[in-house]
Amino acid sequence: TIDEATTLYHEWGHALHGLLYGFSAAQPVRYPSLAGTNVKQDWVEVPSQLQENWLLQKEVLDTFAVHHDTQQPMPDSLIQSIKDSYYFDAGYSGLRQLHLGLLDMKCHTSDPAQWNSSDDIEQAVDTLTTILPPLKGSILASFSHITSGGYAAGYYSYKWAEVLDKQIFKVATQNGLYDPAAMKVIETHLYGSGDLVDPMQSFVAITGERPELDALFRHEGLLPPAVAPVLVVLPKPGP
Repeated sequence: TIDEATTLYHEWGHALHGLLYGFSAAQPVRYPSLAGTNVKQDWVEVPSQLQENWLLQKEVLDTFAVHHDTQQPMPDSLIQSIKDSYYFDAGYSGLRQLHLGLLDMKCHTSDPAQWNSSDDIEQAVDTLTTILPPLKGSILASFSHITSGGYAAGYYSYKWAEVLDKQIFKVATQNGLYDPAAMKVIETHLYGSGDLVDPMQSFVAITGERPELDALFRHEGLLPPAVAPVLVVLPKPGP
């Protein structure tokens, strides 16, 4: 399925992050504790989610997604349908990710002594991120990603990584999907630098600019291409 293929590309991005450190960076990473996916939370999902962007490109699909009888590649109309379905309800999906990220952060920034139950936490976040009154059981009771998945107080990074990876992909593919110069920049500053460089410095080295939310919104069809970018004001990285 397209979801399984997306997962394969996603995990391959993590694999590249673990394989390329020390080989391509201007400053080789000597210590495993600073290498591969051992980077700041804001950066750890960018290498993996970036790879997902290539999957839905016709040039990539034509290399493997062929008809099992005729061996013919997917017609353009089917590829477009996949893209349309992939981003169907993109606004709602984004709101759900914000809900989960805020729920996670609420758990880790509030005093448990003040809770009567987990419903208190969930209701506080529901008022910010739900359109219809939720008719459900507790999300926290099954939110395993923040208890056994290593993303406690860090689940926000999935959505933030989407902002970063969409902008990187846009810049990296301006001259084609596999422009050698652009790929070398990504290899050096994303996959090869480990935790030796602040993520914001790496991002600017790749894109030449600061993050902007509109790159994600345009990619998902939530904004037309001509809308002027809204820049995110962030503090300058430290030394």
